[in-house]
Amino acid sequence: MKRKELLSILMLAVTLSAIFVFAEGFISPTAVSPTENSNHSGDLLLNITVDVSDTAANATNVTFVFLNSTTGALLYNTTIGPADPLINDTFNVTISTTSVLNDGNYNLTFNVTNSTGTTQLVNDSITNVSIDNEAPIIASTSFNNPGQGGNVSNDTVVFNFTITDGVTDVIEVVFNLSNGTNNDVLKAASRIDGTTEWNATFNMSIFDEISSTNITIHANDSVLNLNNSEVFNFTIDRTVPLVNIQNSSISSTDTTPTVTFNFTDSIFNQASCTLYLDGTSYGSNATTLNETATDITVNSALAVASYTAQVNCTDGSGNVNGSNEITVTVSSSSSTTTTTTSSSSGGGGATGSSGAVSTTSSTSHKEIWNSINADETANVEIDNENIAVTDISFDISETIWGPWIQVKSKEVEDLPSTVTELDELTNSYFFVDRSRTLTDEVMENIVVDFQVEKTWIDANNLKTDTVALYHFDEEASTWEMLDTLFSSEDSDYVYYTASVPSFSYFAVGQGAASTVAVEAEETDVEETTTVTETVGEETEMAEGVVAKEESSSKLPYIIGAVLIVLGLGYYLMNRDSAKPATKKKRRR
Repeated sequence: MKRKELLSILMLAVTLSAIFVFAEGFISPTAVSPTENSNHSGDLLLNITVDVSDTAANATNVTFVFLNSTTGALLYNTTIGPADPLINDTFNVTISTTSVLNDGNYNLTFNVTNSTGTTQLVNDSITNVSIDNEAPIIASTSFNNPGQGGNVSNDTVVFNFTITDGVTDVIEVVFNLSNGTNNDVLKAASRIDGTTEWNATFNMSIFDEISSTNITIHANDSVLNLNNSEVFNFTIDRTVPLVNIQNSSISSTDTTPTVTFNFTDSIFNQASCTLYLDGTSYGSNATTLNETATDITVNSALAVASYTAQVNCTDGSGNVNGSNEITVTVSSSSSTTTTTTSSSSGGGGATGSSGAVSTTSSTSHKEIWNSINADETANVEIDNENIAVTDISFDISETIWGPWIQVKSKEVEDLPSTVTELDELTNSYFFVDRSRTLTDEVMENIVVDFQVEKTWIDANNLKTDTVALYHFDEEASTWEMLDTLFSSEDSDYVYYTASVPSFSYFAVGQGAASTVAVEAEETDVEETTTVTETVGEETEMAEGVVAKEESSSKLPYIIGAVLIVLGLGYYLMNRDSAKPATKKKRRR
């Protein structure tokens, strides 16, 4: 064999040996942790093992690369050496996923570097590695039934919550009910297929009625992230409200009578109540206060007849109960005393308006019009010693139909809980109610005239100018003192007038000296008149005195002049009589 051929064979053998050495010295690595399609949270062990047969070809380091499973973007990488430098077959490191990785799905690639003079890399990858450090999400809106702050009156209730997780699935949910009076009840919930909603059914009959019952949600996801901090509350209420009409019966010519009632409930402060006459609704109050006398006035005119009245109230849990029944009789005007004012009369009613009917009881007065025309003034006159109001007037900006006003005298214990007692010395309270057509928008220039007993003013050492009318501002929940003017007085009462912003609760009591200006003006007029009369009298007297003085001072001169004239006349008469007689010559 020639030398050249022998050299070629030798070189081929060396190459094949090198390939064999490499193939035998570095075998594909194995991923121990993490594995494909695995879920992780907190600390994560990255572990790679390399199976080698030639120590000269051992791997020297491994680089772990986390790539976004959707976009392939590099999000994190780290390079580590072997666990044992003498035996380069294990590479591992523990990383904190909460520090270096966001929750999400990743593909993990690891690159192994060979130790020979030439860099040799072996790459491999693991797909769908999930990182989830967030506990299941239970939002404030997750309480689907009965709802946050809701009410439960049924014995069996299905509680339903929506619970989600950012990356992994929620695998376990437990509901814990507690109301402080019974033992806690825990129940595992079940997921509704294809949704994120979880249900659990509870028998509520084992729980006492109480206004605040708590339910705590415990939710675990597949990596055991736990959310047990969400607490919701609801009410257990199986008892209906007790409703009572306080009128024993009603008989009147008033075609829109008023029914007074109250309700009692152990849990709710308010209820929605409706007045029924012969089964038909005639008015309601959606915010009736617990244990408070409340009026509902029939909202449309009744025909002359007898009716059966009942009030139904619904509490916050939806429990409904009806009151006792009473008879309401509407009679014609001929059977009882009423006051009817037509458009031609001047008192009680609106000038030019369609006739009004007024009805007065011991503590209330009601005025009803068929209509009040636009740009007219309505006037309500009251003559009742039990009611402080003597007159109410107001202007109407547009024609309204079927309006009415009712003035009710109130004792302090009759005030609703939302109306506080006046802090000042108080003479009386009254409430002015009105129909729905008499809105603040159509009423202008509202004036209230009222009376106060002189005995009350004297007994409290007050002056007439220290009495005021107060108006209760329902939005601000405060009393406001109104500008009050003294009007007149008689032997029994002092009369006042005040402009009011709207109808509400009113109080008559001690106020600032608001009538000084009116009384001062009247006093000034009287004093001016007196001074003028006095000055006139003094002037006349002065003129008389001057005339007398002037007459007295001239009298001597007048007497002297008269005496001189008389003396001169006497002298002249005597001189003529002393001369001799003279004869006349006769003519020839």
